[in-house]
Amino acid sequence: MRELKSRTEVALGCVLLFAAYFVTALLGLRLDAVAGFATVVWPPTGIALAILWLFGFRLWPGVFAGALCVNLVAGAPLPAALGIALGNTLEAIAGVWLLGLVRFQTRLDRVDDVVALIVGPAICSTALSASIGVISLRLAGTVSSSATVPALRAWWIGDMVGDLVVAPLLFVFLGRQPLRWRRWMRAEVLLLACALAALGLLVFGKVFGGSISLSRHPYILFPLLAWAALRFGHYGAVTSVFLVCGIAVTGTAMGFGPFARPVLADSLLDLQAFMGVAAGTALVLGAAIAERNRAVAARDEFLSTASHELRTPAAVRSDPEPRGDVGGSRVGESAARARGEDDRRAPGDLARCGGPVRAAA
Repeated sequence: MRELKSRTEVALGCVLLFAAYFVTALLGLRLDAVAGFATVVWPPTGIALAILWLFGFRLWPGVFAGALCVNLVAGAPLPAALGIALGNTLEAIAGVWLLGLVRFQTRLDRVDDVVALIVGPAICSTALSASIGVISLRLAGTVSSSATVPALRAWWIGDMVGDLVVAPLLFVFLGRQPLRWRRWMRAEVLLLACALAALGLLVFGKVFGGSISLSRHPYILFPLLAWAALRFGHYGAVTSVFLVCGIAVTGTAMGFGPFARPVLADSLLDLQAFMGVAAGTALVLGAAIAERNRAVAARDEFLSTASHELRTPAAVRSDPEPRGDVGGSRVGESAARARGEDDRRAPGDLARCGGPVRAAA
C-alpha cells in the first residue's frame, strides 16, 4: 500500500477516483438496471476497493462523491442517493479493512489471498452495500416490495463480480509487479489472446449465425482460462478473465450468446453467475501454480546448496577438526591421546633422547 501524504496528492487522487467511479457507474446503469439503480454489471466496486487498498483510506471522498452524483443523475431522491453513497463508501472501506486483517498481498500468488478476496470484499462487504442501498430505495418509495429481493440480488451479484474481475486486474498491474518475459513468451501471449477473442466471439457473438451448437456452451472457454493461469500465473488469470467478461457482457447486452433472454436483466443475472465462477476458478488456479513454482524453486535451491557443500573438501570448511564418515573423529581422538602422552613424558626422558638425536643429525 502506498499511502498518499500531501494534500495535493490526496485531492488529485480523489478527483481521479471520482471520475473513474462516475464514468464506469454510468456505463453499468445503462445495462437495464433492476428498479433503475441495481445493476448486475458494476465495475466501480472493484475500482474503489483496489484504489483504497493501494493508496489509502484518505481517498474515500472520491467514492462517496462518485456514488452520490451518479445516483442523482439516475433520478434517485437526495436522501436515497445519500444512503446509497454511504453504503458504497462503507463497502469499499470494509473491504479494505477485511483484507488488512489477513495481510492481503496484491500479487495474488497465494491461494490464501484469493480466498480472502472472495470471502471478504466479494461476499461480505458487498452484502453491506446492497442492503443499505436497497433499504434506502425502499424507504424512498423507489423500489416496491415485490422488487426488493430482485434488486438486492442484482446489486449484490453485480458488486461481487466487480470485486472478482476489476479489482484483481488493478491489483496486479497498478502494483507495478515485474513480469519476466521468457523466450517466445510474446508469441504465446498473442496466440492466447487471439484464441480467447475468437472463441469468445464464437460463444457470445453471432459468428456462423449460431449454427454450431458447440459454440453456445460458455464453459468451453475454461481450457483457455486454465492455459492462461498455468503459463502466466496471476497476470494471465486476471487478464484473460477481464477479456472474456468484456466480450460476454457486450455480446449478451446485444442479445447474443447462451444467456440471452427477452429481459436483459435476466440475461445479465445468468451471465454474472458464469463470470463469478470463471473468475474464481482462474484466480485460484493461478495462485496455486505460483505457489507450486515457488516450492519447486526453493527445493532446487536447497538441493543445489546441499550438493555444493558435499563437493567442498573438508579442509576448506570452517571446522577446526576433520569430521565425516571416514573416521575423522577417531583421528582427532588419536591426535589428542598422542599429545597427552607427550605432555606426560618425564623431562629426563626427553633429555636422554636428545643426545642420540643430535649424534644422528
